[in-house]
Amino acid sequence: WAERKYRPGAYPTFGNMVHNLWYWSLGVIQWSLSECAMTRLWATGAVPYVPDSEIFHSPKQFALFVAAVLAVPIWRGMYFFF
Repeated sequence: WAERKYRPGAYPTFGNMVHNLWYWSLGVIQWSLSECAMTRLWATGAVPYVPDSEIFHSPKQFALFVAAVLAVPIWRGMYFFF
Protein backbone atom coordinates (compact mmCIF):
# COMPACT_ATOMS: atom_id res chain seq x y z
CA TRP A 1 0.00 0.00 0.00
CA ALA A 2 2.33 2.70 1.19
CA GLU A 3 5.90 3.26 0.17
CA ARG A 4 6.90 4.39 3.66
CA LYS A 5 6.11 1.75 6.23
CA TYR A 6 5.31 2.52 9.85
CA ARG A 7 8.40 2.19 12.02
CA PRO A 8 7.60 2.18 15.75
CA GLY A 9 11.03 3.44 16.91
CA ALA A 10 11.44 6.22 14.31
CA TYR A 11 11.42 9.83 15.52
CA PRO A 12 11.60 13.05 13.49
CA THR A 13 15.00 14.62 13.07
CA PHE A 14 15.86 18.08 14.34
CA GLY A 15 15.68 19.35 10.75
CA ASN A 16 12.15 17.97 10.36
CA MET A 17 11.04 19.69 13.56
CA VAL A 18 12.58 23.02 12.50
CA HIS A 19 10.89 22.69 9.09
CA ASN A 20 7.49 22.03 10.68
CA LEU A 21 7.94 24.85 13.19
CA TRP A 22 8.89 27.31 10.44
CA TYR A 23 5.77 26.63 8.35
CA TRP A 24 3.55 26.50 11.44
CA SER A 25 4.90 29.95 12.43
CA LEU A 26 4.18 31.32 8.94
CA GLY A 27 0.61 30.03 9.22
CA VAL A 28 0.16 31.71 12.61
CA ILE A 29 1.47 35.01 11.22
CA GLN A 30 -0.87 34.84 8.18
CA TRP A 31 -3.87 33.99 10.37
CA SER A 32 -3.06 36.82 12.79
CA LEU A 33 -2.65 39.36 10.00
CA SER A 34 -5.97 38.36 8.43
CA GLU A 35 -7.71 38.72 11.81
CA CYS A 36 -6.12 42.15 12.30
CA ALA A 37 -7.23 43.22 8.82
CA MET A 38 -10.84 42.07 9.37
CA THR A 39 -11.00 43.74 12.79
CA ARG A 40 -9.70 46.98 11.27
CA LEU A 41 -12.24 46.79 8.41
CA TRP A 42 -15.12 46.23 10.88
CA ALA A 43 -13.89 49.06 13.13
CA THR A 44 -13.66 51.57 10.26
CA GLY A 45 -17.02 50.54 8.79
CA ALA A 46 -15.55 49.33 5.49
CA VAL A 47 -17.20 45.93 6.03
CA PRO A 48 -20.74 45.69 7.42
CA TYR A 49 -21.07 44.28 10.93
CA VAL A 50 -24.28 42.85 12.39
CA PRO A 51 -24.33 42.44 16.18
CA ASP A 52 -25.73 39.27 17.78
CA SER A 53 -28.67 41.17 19.27
CA GLU A 54 -29.85 42.18 15.79
CA ILE A 55 -29.39 38.66 14.38
CA PHE A 56 -31.46 36.98 17.08
CA HIS A 57 -34.24 39.63 17.18
CA SER A 58 -34.84 39.84 13.44
CA PRO A 59 -36.35 36.72 11.83
CA LYS A 60 -34.84 37.63 8.45
CA GLN A 61 -31.33 38.03 9.87
CA PHE A 62 -31.71 34.82 11.88
CA ALA A 63 -32.80 32.90 8.77
CA LEU A 64 -29.79 34.25 6.84
CA PHE A 65 -27.52 33.27 9.72
CA VAL A 66 -28.88 29.71 9.86
CA ALA A 67 -28.65 29.38 6.07
CA ALA A 68 -25.03 30.54 6.12
CA VAL A 69 -24.14 28.12 8.92
CA LEU A 70 -25.75 25.23 7.04
CA ALA A 71 -24.17 26.24 3.72
CA VAL A 72 -20.58 26.22 4.99
CA PRO A 73 -20.20 22.39 5.13
CA ILE A 74 -21.80 22.07 1.72
CA TRP A 75 -19.47 24.70 0.25
CA ARG A 76 -16.43 23.06 1.89
CA GLY A 77 -17.42 19.67 0.51
CA MET A 78 -17.91 20.99 -3.01
CA TYR A 79 -14.65 22.92 -2.86
CA PHE A 80 -12.74 19.86 -1.61
CA PHE A 81 -14.14 17.34 -4.09
CA PHE A 82 -14.43 19.55 -7.17
